[in-house]
Amino acid sequence: MRTERSQVLWLGPPPSKCIVAEFSRRHLTLTPVDRPLSEQDFRVSCAAIFCFDDKRKGESIGLVKQYATLASDHGLLVVLHGNQQKEIRLIQAHLTAFPEVPAKFVDFPRPTKQFSVKKPGYELAELAARHPAGPAFNPDLEIKGEQPEKSEDAFLLRRAFGDCRAISLEPIKKGLSGARVFAVYAEFPEGEAAPYPLPYFAKIDSCKRILKEYEAYDRFVTRYVPFSQRPNCEPKRCFLGLTDGILVGDFVDNSESLADVVQPNGARAIIHSLFDDALRGWRQQAYNREERISLSDVRADILNPERIKPVHVAAAKTFGATLPPNELTLLLDESAKHLYRRGPVHGDLNTQNIRVRNGEAVLIDFYKSNIGPVVADLASLEIAICFSMEADTLWNLNDQEAYEDSSRFKEWRRHIDRLFIFVANQFGMVPPLQEQPCAHNWMWSACRQLRLMAHYIEPNEEAYGYLLVAYMLRMAMFPDDEKEIAPHTPDAVVRAYAYWSGERILRAIASRKEAA
Repeated sequence: MRTERSQVLWLGPPPSKCIVAEFSRRHLTLTPVDRPLSEQDFRVSCAAIFCFDDKRKGESIGLVKQYATLASDHGLLVVLHGNQQKEIRLIQAHLTAFPEVPAKFVDFPRPTKQFSVKKPGYELAELAARHPAGPAFNPDLEIKGEQPEKSEDAFLLRRAFGDCRAISLEPIKKGLSGARVFAVYAEFPEGEAAPYPLPYFAKIDSCKRILKEYEAYDRFVTRYVPFSQRPNCEPKRCFLGLTDGILVGDFVDNSESLADVVQPNGARAIIHSLFDDALRGWRQQAYNREERISLSDVRADILNPERIKPVHVAAAKTFGATLPPNELTLLLDESAKHLYRRGPVHGDLNTQNIRVRNGEAVLIDFYKSNIGPVVADLASLEIAICFSMEADTLWNLNDQEAYEDSSRFKEWRRHIDRLFIFVANQFGMVPPLQEQPCAHNWMWSACRQLRLMAHYIEPNEEAYGYLLVAYMLRMAMFPDDEKEIAPHTPDAVVRAYAYWSGERILRAIASRKEAA
């Protein structure tokens, strides 16, 4: 059972009978506070009104300091009510920052602040009645499994699953964004007809990022990606706190990541399922409208040269790179003048954001979804398969040689050099079929299929090459903390080689143009 939140806390001089009646008409209970507040008070409340007392200024400020942040954490509407603007300014200075929410998401549960100067009782009551406080905190919820690293995360989970008796958590591998993601196995109270629902996912991140992904579901996912090929949000469990928010939906259960199934044959059927089934609604938008977009319009969303790590650039020079990030990015911007088909794109299509269930691709994590070149998702996935998967190779320097000296790297590099070559008189955008079996047949096969699809959408191979360059250079932006970069490991070496490969493609395209 969900806790009803129909109480409004009144902190300050007692309200008049007329004001109490206005709240009662809206099925709200206005409760004057004359004692220390408990957690239970916030659980059952939807708003807290701090009424300034001119005769007890210090007490009014003290109440705001003591309870406003706590009320906000519980999703309450916080109203600063006074008779003069200067009174509001006096206590406003003691409020923390609240998340900003666009007007179109006015019903998305989150803490909200309002300033009231001589507002009549009916206006205050209406504000409280319309406020979406979200689910109530459940202090008795049992959290099983691996506990959240942050107490704030546990608080959000106790609100999102406040109608449950217990939840079991399985952390899901963190992405580069730093979001905390869990598979949540809930148990409803005894007496429910079905107390064990299918698992949920719960994603905890900054308010800005949670709201952006929720908006992406509304703009790009719900009406365009087939129901069975995406997670589905459960709005009643989604909300914002003061700094972080939580997004909850159905978990893609009994699935594997594309990284786990792309070997040994390149997962051609899965790639077909992804682009021809899951994303057909997005591609349809691009073909129904003749709108175009340039790489310069979206390059900043893909690549920020200021974030490229100097250690990767230094390592890339050992392979032959000569240009610093700003010059290389400028060369990309000046060269890429092509106009691409425009439509919705995922924005972060990699092997971890594609799940595979019963032979069907299921797309997750829509935080970066936006409008861009339709072919960009193909380029993003190609770089993920050819570079990111190799970067994730486990390597123990105590037991093994430096990765760049290993036979594994040399074999991988040989294939990369052949796949990402844009030189006149050699094979073009679509690589030929592999003639001899080798350890990287799967990578070659997946890359070839992606190129065939890209060539159908965007026949100009130089235009596709520029997108590949952008995603290659993006590899050198991570990890965010340069202290996490371990030299001579696959992650460090592959990211450096991606930087060099991007520069090499730009040089090759320039040489082709000169030769022509």
